[in-house]
Amino acid sequence: MKNYEDLTIQISVLKKSINLGKILQNDYPEIAGLYREGYSLSKIMDKLNIESAYAIDGIQNAIIGHNGIFGIEAYEGLISKEERKKIEKERKQESQTKFSKMGRYW
Repeated sequence: MKNYEDLTIQISVLKKSINLGKILQNDYPEIAGLYREGYSLSKIMDKLNIESAYAIDGIQNAIIGHNGIFGIEAYEGLISKEERKKIEKERKQESQTKFSKMGRYW
C-alpha cells in the first residue's frame, strides 16, 4: 500500500509541474530569453520571483513543453528541441573551457 501511495504522490507532483509549465509560458514568456542568455532554471526562478514547490520543474516544462501524458493536453515548449540541444552543447563547451583554464581537464 505504501508504494501505491508514493506513486500517487509522485504522479500528482508531475501533473502539478506540467500544469505550472503551461501557466508559466503564458505569464512569463521571457523564460525563453533568459534560458538562451545562459540563466539556469534556478536563476530564472529567482529573477522572475517564481515561488512554488514545483517552480524548477515548471520552468523546465515551460521550456521543453509537454507530450500529453497523464491526461494533460500536450503543449509546445518555448524553445525547440533542436535549439535546446544547441544551447546545451554550447554550455557544456563553456564549462569544459572554464574548468580547463582552472587546470581541470575532462
